[in-house]
Amino acid sequence: MSGLTVTALVCPDCGSQLAGLRYDRVFFCDSCRHGLAPDPEKQWVRYPLAVAKPESPPSARIIYLPFWQVNIEAFAQCVNKQQEVASRRLAELTSVWATGFIVNRGSYFGDLGLFYTEKAVAPAEAEALPYGAVIAGCARTPEDAQKYVRLYVTLILDKRADVTGMDLNIITYDARLWAIPFADYGDKIMDLITLHEFPAFSLDDLEGVRKLNTR
Repeated sequence: MSGLTVTALVCPDCGSQLAGLRYDRVFFCDSCRHGLAPDPEKQWVRYPLAVAKPESPPSARIIYLPFWQVNIEAFAQCVNKQQEVASRRLAELTSVWATGFIVNRGSYFGDLGLFYTEKAVAPAEAEALPYGAVIAGCARTPEDAQKYVRLYVTLILDKRADVTGMDLNIITYDARLWAIPFADYGDKIMDLITLHEFPAFSLDDLEGVRKLNTR
């Protein structure tokens, strides 16, 4: 017999059904406003959900997709003057962002996590998700998001100087879970924080997110 465990997608706090899709690893309770990840020992790990407010809502339908924001402190030991100049950028990098959802061919269509990190995005926070909105599609855990921290910091510094030989020391803190608004135009979606557009087919399981938001 295998050690297969079945977990009911029911909020342990309020009993509501959790929203999620087939590949999700974090599920959402709209009533309690948090994400929940199943854990073998604790049963559920809770992540409070922050909701970003679009600055200028479009006429298109808005859907919300999950992001992780990891707070950091970064230090560098440099081997030349160019690296020392580039490393001044570290003082401005207080957090790294990573998408909770999967973008197919992200290197071609653009990496929103890297964009958010470079721009030091600090969204205005809404009180709650709009009535009827459902967030889903979180296929990455906080541990997955942590894997992007060194990569993104290195890529940002490498745009200013060759980082070969540089010793980076990065301290990470708790990851915060965000619901970020996107305008859904049918054949494409647009991030309402950076205004970056993606073709609809590039987002994994976008149709599943749409179906949850039309119930």
